[in-house]
Amino acid sequence: MELTKRQNEIINASIDLIATNGIQNFTMKALSKGIGISEPAIYRHFDNKLAILLTILQTIDDDMQSFETKYNISENGTLDDVNKMLQFQMECFVKKPSLAAILFSEEIFQNDLQLSKKVVSIMNNRSMLIEKVIIREQEEKIVRSDIDAKVLTNIIMGTVRLVVNKWKLAGSKTDLCAIYLSHWEAVSLLLKV
Repeated sequence: MELTKRQNEIINASIDLIATNGIQNFTMKALSKGIGISEPAIYRHFDNKLAILLTILQTIDDDMQSFETKYNISENGTLDDVNKMLQFQMECFVKKPSLAAILFSEEIFQNDLQLSKKVVSIMNNRSMLIEKVIIREQEEKIVRSDIDAKVLTNIIMGTVRLVVNKWKLAGSKTDLCAIYLSHWEAVSLLLKV
């Protein structure tokens, strides 16, 4: 998704505002004050707050898609590649903790069908990719096949969600990447033959 310079400024200011004040205090008025432009100027670039949040979600999805494409994870990926992809996501969250707050904020998505559909789409895309890799590695006798690939995928996705949510609740102060890696090592032991 190509954004103009001003749209990027608005998106980055929105992410910063959410990081500072929380998603519940993200308003066009606060954004206008934070970025130093009028509300009508923001509306020239985005129809509403929903459009900004959808663009942030699309940016997260685009970044992950780029990573997946770069390493051809869909066609040739291994569990190690899935680990690298998830590490990349953790590093993105560490750089901008509000991205995790946006992606994992169920309360803002429960009230908006468009936002919830986008988040579900992002989660489904990651799940399908991980499941595809697991199935391939089950066929190659690298990953255990006595547990369904969907269940193993849910174990991975659930572990990631738990680690990120605990990190957010701790004020993003712990070492997310190290905690993720220790959990990945444990999950890997469960997966491998």
